[in-house]
Amino acid sequence: MEYDPSVVSFAALLKVWQEMHNPCAGWRSDPDSQYRSAIYTTTAEQEKVANNWRAKMEASGKRVSTEVKPADAFWMAEEYHQRYYEKNRMAACPRNA
Repeated sequence: MEYDPSVVSFAALLKVWQEMHNPCAGWRSDPDSQYRSAIYTTTAEQEKVANNWRAKMEASGKRVSTEVKPADAFWMAEEYHQRYYEKNRMAACPRNA
């Protein structure tokens, strides 16, 4: 599945993502964790929207650890990571389950 801005705006996508994700969680509780929270942008407009979102979160007193970076080389995740929540319903966020 690929993002299609003609179907949903980047701001709307970011809002849904924020509702499903804790952008203040950082590198999880394990300092050796390989997972991090990031928003990778492909346009200057997306970068502006993401940075405005981050600034608004921080202005409200939240310590946001999510990085905003330009998208670079992209590699598809292994098959077992594809459609993770469809394959692992119990892993879904309780408020969205």
